[in-house]
Amino acid sequence: MAQIRSGTLAERYQDGVRLRRKTSREKHTDPRGATDRDAVAILRATDRTRVPELVPVRYVSEPVRFPSRRGRRSGRGSPA
Repeated sequence: MAQIRSGTLAERYQDGVRLRRKTSREKHTDPRGATDRDAVAILRATDRTRVPELVPVRYVSEPVRFPSRRGRRSGRGSPA
């Protein structure tokens, strides 16, 4: 991962130009990614640095739903 560098706007702009020459924007659209990568293994490797009680939450496959506030119409729009 690239490190964020401080500097003037012009310096940061030139850093961006240099990095785009190194890796083109078109390359970022490649959805295949690395074929030898195990995403679950990557997640599990970082589990040891997390709060143990919260680790299972990372693997929940359904979105968390919160109760809607009183006075709101189905969670959309402005208060009734």
